[in-house]
Amino acid sequence: MESRKHNFAWIVRQLTLKNAFISLDRAVNSYEDARKLSAIGVHRATSYEVELEERGFENIRSFSNPDRIIKFFDGDRIDAWFGSIHEFTKRLEGISPAQRKRIVIGKPVLTEEQWLAGPKHLSPKVIEDLNYGTRWAIEQGHRERLIKKHFGDLH
Repeated sequence: MESRKHNFAWIVRQLTLKNAFISLDRAVNSYEDARKLSAIGVHRATSYEVELEERGFENIRSFSNPDRIIKFFDGDRIDAWFGSIHEFTKRLEGISPAQRKRIVIGKPVLTEEQWLAGPKHLSPKVIEDLNYGTRWAIEQGHRERLIKKHFGDLH
């Protein structure tokens, strides 16, 4: 995200996530569709919240516990949730088949690069070591296993 670019030392790209609006019973396929809703839920203090704020959304409701997304829908607190398709799909593992049938994942409206980042003034030696360690983890298959564990199959 451009507004955060100068705040960190960006070490190595980890993966690309697709972001979309998730809703019940109807697709929300664009920012324009989302603007018409009463309330859009986001995970508090994340790039998802910043993204909608920077686009001028006023119907944002931020929550600190995204594990309760389904309860927010059922309680009519939100009309849609904005975030990573992969993260949301992973969170669906604990809900009933009846609830799962109602969920509609809209078309991706944004892709977001996930990076390993550190403090802005991180030493070049530490960055070099982290790059080396990341390359090793990729070669050994560790990164792919972690991604699959936490986000499901991204391919």
